[in-house]
Amino acid sequence: MPRPRRIGEAENEFWLRNETCVICDIAPPSDEPDIVPFTVSFLGDFTDAVNSVPYRYYTNPKISWIFPRYGDKDGGTMIEVFGENFVNFDQNLRCGFGTSEVQGYYVNENYLIC
Repeated sequence: MPRPRRIGEAENEFWLRNETCVICDIAPPSDEPDIVPFTVSFLGDFTDAVNSVPYRYYTNPKISWIFPRYGDKDGGTMIEVFGENFVNFDQNLRCGFGTSEVQGYYVNENYLIC
């Protein structure tokens, strides 16, 4: 895997998927969770970047326990999830049950409902 670069370093590769989509190599690592501006430059020096959108680095979530730990085979059981580093990703927050998944609901950084 190629090493990510800092602005001003030698150019990474990117792939022009189509006229409205560019695929970049990889996201560079971050020392801590943060929201940073994401920009694109076709010149390589970012003088052509006219705007940015937020990109979020997060710490991987850790599940400590769930309640209840069992439910009806037909589904429908509300599961409380307790842990650390939960982030509110709205409709993208998902809870996995084997090969199935359901919508998750963020309550706070230590509590979710599925």
